[in-house]
Amino acid sequence: MEENNIAPNPSMGNAMPKKSVNVWMIVAIIFILIIIGLGVYGFITIRNQNNKINSLNSQVSDLQNTKKTLEDAVAAAAKDVAQSTVSTQGTTDEALIAQAKNRILTQTDVKTVNATITEKKGDFAKISYNINSQNNASSMVFKKVNGTWQFIYAGQLNPCTDLIAIYGVPETWIDNTCSVTPKGAYTP
Repeated sequence: MEENNIAPNPSMGNAMPKKSVNVWMIVAIIFILIIIGLGVYGFITIRNQNNKINSLNSQVSDLQNTKKTLEDAVAAAAKDVAQSTVSTQGTTDEALIAQAKNRILTQTDVKTVNATITEKKGDFAKISYNINSQNNASSMVFKKVNGTWQFIYAGQLNPCTDLIAIYGVPETWIDNTCSVTPKGAYTP
């Protein structure tokens, strides 16, 4: 009979532990690669979000600069309008016509105004005007107060008798058929 000699084969005895070590090494390498991949993905995502934040901050800064520029332009325009209005408050005929035109242009959407002084009586001046080169003329009445012309009335009809008592408007400029001047587009 033969003896079964079960002796460990040196090449076979170490095979089992090598396979389990290899499997664990592969699992560890895969785990490390996954961790590295997640880290790279997180880094790229955060960098992209930071770039978006920087871009939005830049846009906000540009919009704030544009807003400031527009506010400065509006303030400068308002100052120019205020200065041009003040400069038309003089006592000369040219200043009176300029004030009449300025009043019409700032209160309506007309493009052009033709105005002429038709009559002066004491501290009063009557101006005839037409807008946008139309033939329908209207009139304005101004009174000189403390050296400057002050607006009283504008309209297609003459003012009513109440302006005699209120401002002292010359009677020849009054429509005697009415007693109260209607409030029109330019009447104070």
